[in-house]
Amino acid sequence: MDSKLVNLSNGPGYALWYGKQASLETNLVIVEAKQKDNLGAAEPQVLAYIGLVHSGRLEQGKQDTTVYGIASDSSTFVFYRISEGSKWCNKPKIWGQSKAGNLNIIGCLGSIFSEASALRAIPDGLEKPPAPV
Repeated sequence: MDSKLVNLSNGPGYALWYGKQASLETNLVIVEAKQKDNLGAAEPQVLAYIGLVHSGRLEQGKQDTTVYGIASDSSTFVFYRISEGSKWCNKPKIWGQSKAGNLNIIGCLGSIFSEASALRAIPDGLEKPPAPV
């Protein structure tokens, strides 16, 4: 990637918040590709947003600083992850190639959502999250 200074003037397309935005209580940022078949242009945007969330979570001393990102043009999904060790990786997956491939995409989404649910903010004054109803 070429190095150049950019201004992130808009937010990501979507984020899964499990608590307060000011406290960076999210583990998922989603960016929609502006044009079909130009998914590569979304990568710098995804990396910038998940990098900002990850570094902010580190600065706040969060216990889990792993952040996920997804870039999609609705047929290809590229899953990104920044680990607690600040290393990033990505894995592209294409919707519609096979039933097993589609289930794999759904499984990746389910795993990320489950992790966000486990990270949800604990209300002030409680020692542990309330039991499910």
